Amino acid sequence: KIESESGFQNDLIPVIKVQVLARLAAIKLQNKDLAGALNYAGKAVEMNRDIDKPSDNGWSGYEYVRVSKANQGKSTDPYRVLGNIYKALRENEKAIEAYKKALEIDPSLQVVDQALKELQK
Repeated sequence: KIESESGFQNDLIPVIKVQVLARLAAIKLQNKDLAGALNYAGKAVEMNRDIDKPSDNGWSGYEYVRVSKANQGKSTDPYRVLGNIYKALRENEKAIEAYKKALEIDPSLQVVDQALKELQK
């Protein structure tokens, strides 16, 4: 339903936009549409910066508390989903890279840490 809304990517605040795109990527992955999943995950990764900052439409921002300042304003979801997509494509090196980026943002993600360890065996 979201996909059919014209301009949905323009009307959403940054933090929601990134989350929606990551979720759409996950849904495409579940439906075995890997090209569609990669498309949405790529868009989510591209936009995954400064999502804690005020936006043009009056949104004051959403505080993302992260371990390092370099990761402020970023979500782990786009990288986690991207890792899952690459894993499904059997592109293990790219999956490892995506999972590592998710863990740089939030080292406490046990599911991502476990997926990374499985690929590194």
